[in-house]
Amino acid sequence: MPPEGTSVYAQSGVIPFRHEADGVKVLLITSMRRQRWIIPKGRIEQDKTATESAQMEAYEEAGIRGKIYSEAVGYYHREKWGSVCKIQVFLLEVEEVLDEWPEASFRERAWVSIDEAVQFVEEESLRKILRLLPAYIEHIKTGKMKRLYLIRHAKSSWKDSSIADFDRTLNKRGKMNAPFMGRQLKEYGVKADLVISSPANRALKTATLIAREIDFPKKKIAIDDSIYEADLSALVATIKGMDDALNNVILVGHNPAFTQLAEYLTNKPIDNIPTCGVFCVDFNIKSWKKVSKGKGVLFFFDYPKKHSLY
Repeated sequence: MPPEGTSVYAQSGVIPFRHEADGVKVLLITSMRRQRWIIPKGRIEQDKTATESAQMEAYEEAGIRGKIYSEAVGYYHREKWGSVCKIQVFLLEVEEVLDEWPEASFRERAWVSIDEAVQFVEEESLRKILRLLPAYIEHIKTGKMKRLYLIRHAKSSWKDSSIADFDRTLNKRGKMNAPFMGRQLKEYGVKADLVISSPANRALKTATLIAREIDFPKKKIAIDDSIYEADLSALVATIKGMDDALNNVILVGHNPAFTQLAEYLTNKPIDNIPTCGVFCVDFNIKSWKKVSKGKGVLFFFDYPKKHSLY
């Protein structure tokens, strides 16, 4: 994220992809000055939406046309002009590759595997999006997939033993980690339909700090008393009871039940969801009532200690 006070310019770009016999391939292009590998991107024009601007850049910089998906898959940042460009990223399924295009004399282009694309680009936040590209494609193209984010509350304080467990607040590290992970979710392109929190102080504070970073209104956070001290079966019942109009839901709660739930849903042994850890699960279902053991597919598992905070 850019430091406070830094000028930030909004841009949009696309990850061009197509399906080939040996898997998904990504089209990269070279930058004009340094000839490094990048994706087509540019400023968002005043008379255009972010997707329209991104499509225009795809044509002008890469000589491609195709279907652009309107749901952003994330953001990344790039220092330029003494400021920072914040690039909103969309997927573009390539349908036509032109032999001639406006910037053909300035740029090279290459179809590469996802692993090669991750190696070639410089920005780590763009690499993160590329690593998850197969899951993004599946999520966006199926449309009705359900996505669940299990978030364990951030680190809490044990300084005052007289404070009841329910009332414990976040400690200094927890207050730092919660907004940080919220910003990570923002870069993943998370748009929650609903945030549901345990009523415990440490969980609700975590939910509030994360919601602020992903632009989810604090007043719309739902409090579910059953999440506090819930066991696995109670959490599964909560999920099954969610409104099917909701496709992307964040649950904020506690261990050990959240770790047990993550393992139950995906059949993946993960041992522990750390404090402020985010375990994201996809379900290829239309109704939450269909959630069952092993039905979910792990999308990503992120937590503060994966990053250079310590």
